Amino acid sequence: MTSAQTARDETRAALDRTAGLSWKPWTLEDVPALHAYYADVEGADQPSERVGADDLRSYLTSPRNRPERDTLAGRDSGGQIVAVASCRCADRDGSLRRAWFRGSVHPSRRGEGIGRAVMAWQVAAARAWYAESHAPDQGPLRMSVYSDSKADSESRLAQRFGLTMHRYYAELTRHYRLDETVAVPTIDGITIKPWEDADPAQILDLRNETFADHWGFAHRPLDVWREQLQDSAFRPGWSRVAVDNTDGSLVAFLVSCAYEQDWEPQGYTAGYLDELGTRAAYRGRGIGTALLLEAMRVMQTDGMQAAEIGVDSENPSGAFGLYTSLGFAETSGTRHLLLDETLPGAG
Repeated sequence: MTSAQTARDETRAALDRTAGLSWKPWTLEDVPALHAYYADVEGADQPSERVGADDLRSYLTSPRNRPERDTLAGRDSGGQIVAVASCRCADRDGSLRRAWFRGSVHPSRRGEGIGRAVMAWQVAAARAWYAESHAPDQGPLRMSVYSDSKADSESRLAQRFGLTMHRYYAELTRHYRLDETVAVPTIDGITIKPWEDADPAQILDLRNETFADHWGFAHRPLDVWREQLQDSAFRPGWSRVAVDNTDGSLVAFLVSCAYEQDWEPQGYTAGYLDELGTRAAYRGRGIGTALLLEAMRVMQTDGMQAAEIGVDSENPSGAFGLYTSLGFAETSGTRHLLLDETLPGAG
């Protein structure tokens, strides 16, 4: 047994000794209890993004995920979930091996050291997975925590384990006026078409091409893309593509979503502009702006009260300025803390 595997087993045993809790991986039968747990946590912490029951089911049924390996729920003596841990490991990444941590503790049980024990297990589980599965041609392990900008204690805990602040993602909102009609500009030589008019595989090729120069880019394979488009949050009716009238080629795309679990807590309905990309040779012509405005127009027609979008604060494309020029304003944010490391003897 490697030192990484030993550390994983030791931190797992430490969880069982922490605050008298019993820990087991998540299952589909746990979804109602997990959803109720997250509702309590979110009621106390008021994050900008909330966990829906459909999100949990999607995670647990995805063939890409291994909840039996990567998740734990801690229950008290009465069987109530009072803490959760997730260390989602990306088995199919190439040059970079990725592990995403997500954990929390019920407000009634904070201050007992449960959060530290959860983070210790997550780090040890990621390192053990890396040591067991790493190949010689693969790069370092990247451990990540995405933390709401209000969750200072979570960020401090991640920093205690060596993760450092690397990126900040601003969440922007644009509310519609009651008497407003969103105007969509016409772009010479370009036609905006419904999502269904294009081949999903061709849209994916364009997505991978246009995002290749973004920080943290990872090539998305077709099966993962298809799974994303089958998610309950995806809204094809609000999503669009742009084509060149000369040859009919795809030159830009926009994926839109609806995160309905956020609507009641935030007090308004909103469509989310999730992924936007334009082929390099076509940038600077206003195509992305036209896609955004067309999607916003349709969202408003469907009764949405606002549009939302997220942007990397260090995005080199000037996206932040574009969105603010369209009336978006920052309402929340997410911190990305990470740690890259190569373990000795891996592989």
